[in-house]
Amino acid sequence: MKRYILFPMVLALATLSCSEDKGSYDYKEINEVVISGLNAEYIVVYQVDTLKISPRLHFSQDSTSEDRYEYVWEAGSTKFTSVAPTAVIGRERNLNYFVELEPGDYTLYLGVIDKETGVRWTSTSRILLHVRTPLVRGFLLIGEDEEGYTDVNMIAMPQDTIVFKELLKNKGLPPLRNPQKISFTAEYSTTTYDHFVELWVMTGDGSYYLDVNTLEGNPANHFQKMLFTVFPFPADMKAAFLFAKRNEAMLLSRFMICDNGYLFRFSLSQGGYGDPLRLGTDPQTVFSVFPYAFTGLWGNEFSVGNMFYDMDNNRFVFNNYSNTLYELVDTETDIFQWKQPPGRVIVYGENSPNTGNAYQGSSYALMKDESGKYYIYRFAVGGANASANTTSPTKIGNFTIDLPRLPEAKVFAFSSTRTLMFYAVEKTLYAYDYSAQVLYQRELPDEITMLEFDIYTNGVYRDLYVATYNPVTKGRLQKYVVGTDPNTLDLIPDERCNWDGLVKIVDMEWRNSTRTYPPHP
Repeated sequence: MKRYILFPMVLALATLSCSEDKGSYDYKEINEVVISGLNAEYIVVYQVDTLKISPRLHFSQDSTSEDRYEYVWEAGSTKFTSVAPTAVIGRERNLNYFVELEPGDYTLYLGVIDKETGVRWTSTSRILLHVRTPLVRGFLLIGEDEEGYTDVNMIAMPQDTIVFKELLKNKGLPPLRNPQKISFTAEYSTTTYDHFVELWVMTGDGSYYLDVNTLEGNPANHFQKMLFTVFPFPADMKAAFLFAKRNEAMLLSRFMICDNGYLFRFSLSQGGYGDPLRLGTDPQTVFSVFPYAFTGLWGNEFSVGNMFYDMDNNRFVFNNYSNTLYELVDTETDIFQWKQPPGRVIVYGENSPNTGNAYQGSSYALMKDESGKYYIYRFAVGGANASANTTSPTKIGNFTIDLPRLPEAKVFAFSSTRTLMFYAVEKTLYAYDYSAQVLYQRELPDEITMLEFDIYTNGVYRDLYVATYNPVTKGRLQKYVVGTDPNTLDLIPDERCNWDGLVKIVDMEWRNSTRTYPPHP
């Protein structure tokens, strides 16, 4: 595995300029310097790579006395203009610099000073230095460290797979407990809205957005800083769920759900969040919604719509990317009702790229009655086909289930390629085929802390990531490939995708970004 990454381009010969006193007529030949052995461009990774450059120097007068010369390597602020250097990164002839420059594009300069004459030569041929963040592509993992505090790891894939740990340690945030979610907005198709690209850590002690390039935090970077509302809200209200991307593309109309259930929509014009969303028929009443947004995973942002679950009134409501929520209409013959019968509540929700009878993908909701009965609702927010009216989501299935230890489960996952619902209790992994009504069971060596299907990195949708934990090897993340035989359950471990020594994982987020980003406004 390479620990530093350099991409040599066209070999550049750096020519040097010098100045002399034109007011003197006592001419004397000066010591000239020619530099070779440099690349025209270097690409390095922030806080991972060491930039090593060994130039070849030829002096016209004295090439053996090293004590005669001083050297300075400097990085300019931009590669597009010949501005003065802004940072000194080395003072030895051979550069050996562990990269601490923040991600961005720079011009690299080499200065040579002849201490006998005081003449300084500075390279004039442009050497481009691109500093990239290692956190551009891979799985972000949030969980507890050994002391019970929130931390972030990343299975990064800039080229080779690299595991980064303790990404929140000494990064400016106070110690946080009860980790819950990590959310990346993804990036927009152009750089127009790069200043709205965000990465959030959400915990029971507080929720903050981080510097997208470096993961530096600031206690002032919390949700309430971005809130513009006339409605009263708790002083300690925290962000709990961010809905901001579809099919790896950042949505211009994103939604944030807070820990008290208030639902907010992002406003591009304000650069923040306005009043909490309410029903158009009852604009004075704010209600709490379940921390999840149901939607189709494909299609144009404004052609699909979204659904939320009103926990105060136990009903699903619809939103078409406006500041208003709408009630959904039921009929007595429907396979289930958007307005729930008394005592039935939501337990879990998940969106899936499964397009069977669902044009933009399927959504699942796990429901529970007071009597202990459970139900799986399957529906299509974007309708059943391309001509569907997105204000009328389609109900696809309703499955009554009675499963062992299901009330104890805290982690769930729905397969996109089979009629399987996974859940886990302690070390036991269950998979229930709700169509064939068959239950499968697997015992794992350690406590299961997270289940997550990968719906972003490929179009197969069979990769199930299972996080476990024990005090010796710490957190472990293992990828399993779900078999295709509908009559059995094959969980095939991918030994190339098996990492331990991690945090006690509670949430996983795919990040795939190609740019460095300006500071958050």
